[in-house]
Amino acid sequence: MRTSKPIATISYNTPEFLKLKLEELRKAGRVSEWYFIQHQPEEDQKKPHIHLYVVPSKMLQTDDLTREFLQPDPANNGKFVTCPRWVSSKFPDWYLYSIHDQAYLASKGQSRQYHYRLGDIQAYDQDALEESVREIDLTSLNAVKRMMDAQQVGLTFAQFFRTGGVPVNAVRAWEQAWELLLMSGTYRAGRENPVEAQEAPPKGVDPVTGEFTEEPQENPVEAPQEGYNWVTIDPDDDLPY
Repeated sequence: MRTSKPIATISYNTPEFLKLKLEELRKAGRVSEWYFIQHQPEEDQKKPHIHLYVVPSKMLQTDDLTREFLQPDPANNGKFVTCPRWVSSKFPDWYLYSIHDQAYLASKGQSRQYHYRLGDIQAYDQDALEESVREIDLTSLNAVKRMMDAQQVGLTFAQFFRTGGVPVNAVRAWEQAWELLLMSGTYRAGRENPVEAQEAPPKGVDPVTGEFTEEPQENPVEAPQEGYNWVTIDPDDDLPY
């Protein structure tokens, strides 16, 4: 995929290697911003991974980035890890998903076992990261946050409903969001787990671990098709990396 717009991926590199490569790209004038966060495996996942967000400074070919992030896998001699797939992304969605913001996930009909904080994110510039976070418009989550406040004071959904503000034609959706806010586990609303997904793995890449099963040649990974359905920012579709 050729793009000059912000992109994101799931990385299996070590944080030290990833930071070094990202800084090389930034100093070379190829990217202007980068952020990443380490995630522990959820209940339906097998290994830790990193969610990475990059803002290009110029047109980039994601195939090239995949090759440049090749790293020998310290846990498997003779294998390699990298960032197998890149997708278009937007910072507000990436950030809220990266910290597993409870209100954001509930608004998407999902929940997660683990939750993270702003301080867990590594950035090219911490001040720039904090400024970008302050600029996120959270008004779309106001309804979910009202439910969270109601739960904190011990209301049931029936009691919350009687306070008004719940559209009658959307009661079931609101009730589902209410139930998700009470969950402490992983629920993906029937959507594919992007870390363990088996659909259309890139050539030469283990679809579960993201590892290269053999040392790549000149063009080891096929570019994802435009519009690849792992990640969108549609509220009714999958979550952003």
